[in-house]
Amino acid sequence: MPGPTAGIGPALREARESLGKSLEEASRDTKIKLDHLQALERESFETLGGDVYVRGTLRSYSSYLGLAPDKVITAYDDAVVAATRAHEEPDEGPPPVEPRPIRTLHRRANWKLAFAVAAVVLVAFGAAGLLSRHLSASPSADVAASPSAATAPLQASDLAYVYLKTSKPVDATVIADGTRMFSGILKPGKPQQFTAATLARVWLSRGGVVDITVNGHDLGAPGTKGSEFDASFTPFDYRERSSPAA
Repeated sequence: MPGPTAGIGPALREARESLGKSLEEASRDTKIKLDHLQALERESFETLGGDVYVRGTLRSYSSYLGLAPDKVITAYDDAVVAATRAHEEPDEGPPPVEPRPIRTLHRRANWKLAFAVAAVVLVAFGAAGLLSRHLSASPSADVAASPSAATAPLQASDLAYVYLKTSKPVDATVIADGTRMFSGILKPGKPQQFTAATLARVWLSRGGVVDITVNGHDLGAPGTKGSEFDASFTPFDYRERSSPAA
């Protein structure tokens, strides 16, 4: 198991704590097992099984936390490549002519070296908007994502914020950017908040009982009592857009 790093795990943990969420709450909200979330925040990816599952879980958890999933996955990919190269590189002699392709995390690799490389990558991504939660800080400069392309930092208006608070128990489903973030009973005294980079869809078994706030705008309790409520929200809804300079 790799030791503490300044990489993916701390970024996930910091984002969760800034939301005021415990690991148990995050597990209930995302339907991801508690020990799997703990493994993500410890960067113990090799304990989670196949690479496909690790990627999917990372994408779902980072989206739930309001991070940029694509950049988290890119940092993870770089760590896997570095770990595999460190494992396959012989102590002496030339490198293999045909290195085996990366498929899973089952092979034992030099994770300490890998995450040292990943830490450098994450520093760059942090400046480019990986931690979208720290939106109030002005980035010093755009950071190049590759030799030929640059990644612009995220702004507050790049995300849709949806806050749900109910007066009575109601069945609810919330899908953010195509990922089911909540499905179950929304209960009084337990409000829920979600973020989405493109689209947040809210379905309620009945309208008129759930107060919905979108991008800071209070919609009240929309819908008709006794009827289902279904609506979608984007980062641009109920948010004033600045006029272009003349």
